[in-house]
Amino acid sequence: MRISPHFSRSQKGKYRVQLAPTEAAFSRFLKKLLLHQHLLDEMFTELVTTLYETLDGFGQTLALDGKIIPSYATKPNKKVEHDGRRDTEADFTLKQYTTTTANGEKITKKKTWFGYRLHLIVDANYELSVAYEVTKASEGEPTVAKRLIKQFSTSQTKQCDYLLADRGYDGAPLLSLIESKNIIPVIDIKNQWDKDTLTQQYRDTDLIYTYNGAVSYVDEKGNEIKLAYMGHDKKTDCLRYGFKSQYQDNRLFRIKCEED
Repeated sequence: MRISPHFSRSQKGKYRVQLAPTEAAFSRFLKKLLLHQHLLDEMFTELVTTLYETLDGFGQTLALDGKIIPSYATKPNKKVEHDGRRDTEADFTLKQYTTTTANGEKITKKKTWFGYRLHLIVDANYELSVAYEVTKASEGEPTVAKRLIKQFSTSQTKQCDYLLADRGYDGAPLLSLIESKNIIPVIDIKNQWDKDTLTQQYRDTDLIYTYNGAVSYVDEKGNEIKLAYMGHDKKTDCLRYGFKSQYQDNRLFRIKCEED
């Protein structure tokens, strides 16, 4: 890109030189760059391949995430005319943010965006990209995540042990796809319970659990004692829980994995 000096005058009457490309230069550069998208894709693929070959453990623990990229261009008109000023490829999306207070109350905030969405799969340890896709803002993150995972090569799939994501990616179709590739999904669970339900009883026992899997024991006085996770029993396909050391209680409790 050719850079031409630009002179600007301050309020005090002094001049300074700004070595920044003009808006027209940026526009011309981007138009030329778009003609070579295939070369950029090839460069990215070669770089990722090199990372797998040279970095120890690269690709073993991957993470999913998405990011809204706002468009500051003029919104498209009804005729969707492409005049160089209007963004005819971006669209709108409504992003919802939900948080849960200490007393279990859900607070929801909504915000409208116009632009695009960047979908990323990165190595969680090296913080380097493995796969990406840029879509319109309205295209959901789990949908694109499935598309990116299906594009994994055989070697990438074998190398990956864990795939991390936030609760926005929680859903049976994506989880099933990840598990079908012998990858362990580590994805936070959405709270689908009624707002007044904080715990549920496990079968006809003294155990209760929360929506995200925290297990507690209820003693004869009604006190809740949080249990520690003691690992998975492969023979019985159960999750084991026990008391922490300060309680001096060696009892072990098992919860079947098929239970909700």
